[in-house]
Parts: sequence; C-alpha cells; structure tokens
Amino acid sequence: MSIFHAYDVRGIYPREINERIAYKIAQAFIAYTKAKLVVIGRDARSSSLSLSEAITNGLRHSGASVIDLGLCSTPYFYYAINHLGFKAGIMVTASHDPKDYNGMKFCRKEAIPIGGKELKKIEKLMDRKYRLKCLGHYAKIDLTNEYLNHVLKFGKVSRRLKVVVDAGNGSTGKILTHLFSMLKNIKATKLFFSPNGRFPNHGPDPSKEENLVSLKREVKKRKADLGVAFDNDGDRVIFIDEKSNKVPPYVITAIIAEKFLKENLGGKILFDIRSSKIVSEVIKTHDGIPIISRVGHSFIKKTMRKLGILFGGELSGHYYYQDNYYADSGLITMMIIFDILSNTKKRFSDIVKIYDKYFNSGELNFKVGDRKSAITEIRAAFPNGKRTTIDGLRVDYPDFWFSVRESHTEPMLRVNIEANSKERLEEVRKKIESIISRI
Repeated sequence: MSIFHAYDVRGIYPREINERIAYKIAQAFIAYTKAKLVVIGRDARSSSLSLSEAITNGLRHSGASVIDLGLCSTPYFYYAINHLGFKAGIMVTASHDPKDYNGMKFCRKEAIPIGGKELKKIEKLMDRKYRLKCLGHYAKIDLTNEYLNHVLKFGKVSRRLKVVVDAGNGSTGKILTHLFSMLKNIKATKLFFSPNGRFPNHGPDPSKEENLVSLKREVKKRKADLGVAFDNDGDRVIFIDEKSNKVPPYVITAIIAEKFLKENLGGKILFDIRSSKIVSEVIKTHDGIPIISRVGHSFIKKTMRKLGILFGGELSGHYYYQDNYYADSGLITMMIIFDILSNTKKRFSDIVKIYDKYFNSGELNFKVGDRKSAITEIRAAFPNGKRTTIDGLRVDYPDFWFSVRESHTEPMLRVNIEANSKERLEEVRKKIESIISRI
C-alpha cells in the first residue's frame, strides 16, 4: 500500500518512510509547487528530527529557502503559514498514529491542504532525477507570543477553573506551559508535558479510552472541573467532565455551535457524516444552517472556505474555525470550552447531559475484503431511509441513523449507529453486522 493517502503521507519508519524517501518527496514537492520558500515543522516523534533534516536538505538542494519552526504543533504550523504569508509548508507528523509511524502534511498558501490527486502527482514526480541547484537559505523562527495572542482571542476565563491537561508527551507541552502562565484563572495540573517520541505513558491517540486512564484518575483525584487531552501534534482534543466521563466530540460540536450561532445569527456550521443528529438539531434550533461533510481535514477546510462556514466539528476531535484561517486547533477549542464553563454555574456534566440524549454505538470497525459490495448490501437492506452518499453511505430514519464508510488507510469498514433507544440501536447493529459477516 502506498504511503500517499487521501490527505497526507504516512507510513512505518524506517521501512515505509525514511530519510531517503523524505529527501525525494521534498524534491518532488518543489517540482510540483515551484515554491521558492517553504516553512517546515515537526512533531515529537523520535524520527521526526532526522526526517525534517532530510526534507530541509531536499528543499534547499532544489533551490528553495527554508524557514524552520522546529518542534511544534500542527495548528502552530498552520498559523505560521498564514501569519507570515508563506506560500508552501511541510509538517512532519503522523498525528495520532502509533509511535512507529511518521508522515507529512503539505500546504500551500493560507495553509490550504495539498491532498488527493495533487499528492499522487507529487508521488509520481519522485521518480525523476533532479540536478542540484543553488543552495537555498535556511533560518529558524519562533512565533510563540504571536500565536498565543491569537489563541487567546477565542475565549476568556472569567472565573476560577481547576483543570487537568494531558499533553501526551507530544508537541503541545511547551506551548501549553506558556499559555497557562498567561491564564490567571486556570489552576492546571499538567500531565506528560515533556516531548518524548516513544510516548512512554500512553499512546498518542486520545480518542481511545485506554489513553485516557491517567487523565481520568487525576480529574477525580484533584476534583477538577474538567480534563483535556491532546494528540501528539495538537490538532485533536478530547474532553473529560468532572465525573471523569469522556465527552463525545459531537457534544463539543453542538456546544460550540450554539455559542457561535448566538453571536452570529444565520451562520453556517459544518459537521461530518458520522456526527449525532443532535448537532443538526441544535444548529436549526438556533437558526443556523447545517452543512454535512465528508470526513477528513482537507475536504472539510475546502468546504468551509467555499461556503464561508463559521465553525466545523469532526467526530475525531478536530474543530475548525473561520477566524483561524479555516484550520483546526486543539488549543482554540480548549479556550472556547474554558470560556463557556467559566460563564456558567453549571457543571460540565450537566451541560453535556443536555446534548447527549441519544444512544450511540461509537465507531465500529470491521475488516472486510470487498468493502464496496458490503456497502451495496447494507444499502439494499435499508431501502426507505434518507440517503447521503458524500462519503460512503449514511441512512437516516425517524428513530435511528447509521453511516458506513471505507477507511482511507486500512481494509476496514467504519460504521457509526445512533438511535432513540438502546433496543433500536442493538437491532440495527445486529442487522448490519450480519450483512458484513456474509461478505
């Protein structure tokens, strides 16, 4: 399987992605984009520094100058591109994938993702032989203060909050330390803030329950108002309420959507095809315009730019903001939640309860050889529902809905089901599992 996926490059280091390949990708990137200056950043993975150095060499040997952000989060990388008007960027990261993986995200001006067919063109350009050109310049830059001032525009903490924050030994620890020094109403317990690419305390994906054990324990021990967990590169964030329960990302989307629509009447709010119907209900209740999207940051950002969408939420814990250059940011989302909680006397769990009123399966994963046939069979078994086909299949009925989509990286089908009752949820789940088992 190619390391070039729908919206990034990702593979196991060093078998699938290594310094030699990174150098060639950098040369192909310049051949495709014709960029004269490229900004680069890297996450905390053990292989990211050497890959970043190989990319830097490939870029400079192709005649491009390089601005190096060093160890940083992906949202910081996006900010740098926009704030300084860079026209191209490469972020070395495998996001939330296990420690043995690494990869790259590519951007053009305004941090617009380079993905899909464009990535395939870059992949093909790797086969060419390139002559060494006049060596491009190299410089390092630090935008910490500018970035934090930008983040702080999104929320104010008006009363004392006690929080536990887990940086997961990723690339957000340093910037979080700076941020909390500026937030006088936040008493923060800091977990795993030191970058360590071996991720010794837990895996880099906070959406998995096993990676939230330490955070949940500390929230309960400290009697905190909430807990916050970031993935390795800081673009994904997960919240824990004061009872140490994980807050579903679709609830966070609904909470933030309501806040934004109170401030922006008639605004457009985006959510991905896997999201709870509570999101659409909240948007409509507050006179907003709901926009459903396929999964994936490059597709979401493109849709948001095209339609002028205020805010978008993804079930994976990514949240996108028009006023953040249509990019996703874990820090900004955390600041907005701090703002909301500090302006109410309600506990986080009481707020969550308002929105989390349906029964949800979470994402179910099935290894399937012929995924297209499975989707066709499932579609035929549910003939009367409202169908949405922008990303696999979603079928809505009055008392339940489900989505089925192919994974972009594995031979898997990803299934989400939601129903008005536990019994209906179980009935639909069994029916879908029975169809998949026959394929």
